[in-house]
Amino acid sequence: IGATIVGVNARDLTTFEVDPNLFGTVRHLFDNGVIAVAESAVRDVSDVIAYREAGADVVLVGEALVRSPHPDTLIAEFREVR
Repeated sequence: IGATIVGVNARDLTTFEVDPNLFGTVRHLFDNGVIAVAESAVRDVSDVIAYREAGADVVLVGEALVRSPHPDTLIAEFREVR
């Protein structure tokens, strides 16, 4: 379809259930060179690592940062994941 960036939301917006494995299930469907964004279900650095291992180029983080008493530290930890 010519997309250069594709996001996969782990949260079903109808039921609000979260499936953190969804990204890894569909990642192979993206063309090489497409920026793959894993959205939702990021609570801590272990989730970022899991998404990275599943092929995510970028993660979208929301609630974890809002709830963290030290979001700056959390961001620094997330950015260390390669």
